[in-house]
Amino acid sequence: MRTLFTLAGATAFMLLNAQTITSADAPAVGYTFSWQTSAWYGVLSTGSGQTWDMSAATPSGGAEVFSYILPSLAPGSAQFPDADLALQPAGSLTTASFIDVQPDGLYGLGSYDSGGPVTALFSDVENTMRYPCTVGTTWTDFAAYETQVSGTPISSGADTSTYTADGSGTLILPNGTFTDVLRITHASSETAVSFGTTYMTTKDEVIFRKTGTQEVLASTIHHVYYTNGSQSGELFQSYYLVPIVAGIVTTEAATGLSLFPNPTNGIVRIQANAIGAMEMTVTDALGRTVHAEHFSIGNGMGSGISLDVSTWDKGAYHVTARDKAGHVSVQRLVVN
Repeated sequence: MRTLFTLAGATAFMLLNAQTITSADAPAVGYTFSWQTSAWYGVLSTGSGQTWDMSAATPSGGAEVFSYILPSLAPGSAQFPDADLALQPAGSLTTASFIDVQPDGLYGLGSYDSGGPVTALFSDVENTMRYPCTVGTTWTDFAAYETQVSGTPISSGADTSTYTADGSGTLILPNGTFTDVLRITHASSETAVSFGTTYMTTKDEVIFRKTGTQEVLASTIHHVYYTNGSQSGELFQSYYLVPIVAGIVTTEAATGLSLFPNPTNGIVRIQANAIGAMEMTVTDALGRTVHAEHFSIGNGMGSGISLDVSTWDKGAYHVTARDKAGHVSVQRLVVN
């Protein structure tokens, strides 16, 4: 829901600087990243000029890899006609979350899992980011959803979230030091009812964002779970971002990369709407390069190369092409 939004007067005006997150920082098709979970960090100070040291974060479990793809390539896309993006876990072609990108923020529309099929559909969309956002920005969002299995409702829920940008400074992570970082506090309470049982989850979260980065840099989360009014669980968790396709600015109009057929388990034809030398790399779900080559396009879309993927492991890959002018295009390739 597009809801209450304020910007704290003169103080926030003076802080409209490098810590301001705008629509230019919204995620885009082709961006692939990994969330690495780690030990929980409890107290991370507010205010300007801070240094948050999470360099000693100890990874716990394997990293999770995700990709932003075109909604039309995701399962269940017909139920989310307003989506601009779909977020999908690497290696899973059955699930996706759908996002509406607007000039004033990001809005979660719901998710789909073809295994049920299970659909979580927001009737009152979830505003997870506001633009512009700087120290002093705050917004409250009210969201409502229904969960269905094979089209039959099994639960309904509502969530109230408050976000406050309350700090700026330097964030030190195991994979690097980041300056001009914005700290956002997120508190939420979600209640869902399913077959007579009431489930409630509270969340206290600290989020770190940086201009020029399409995802959250790091986050610490404290969940408390309740069933029919009694506490049933608790979770402390932190995670940090590991970009896989780093520095990629997708300019599809310039390179116009296309793959056919896709999905495939044989020969894929790779074409580009560019003329001249091209550099191409293919990475797997873990960001490892599985193929790289240079080729030349002579006649736009009429020219290209063929790639034999018949011996490759099944799963999702990313094909990245860069022309001599530095324009980059990323497309997702599925080997089945």
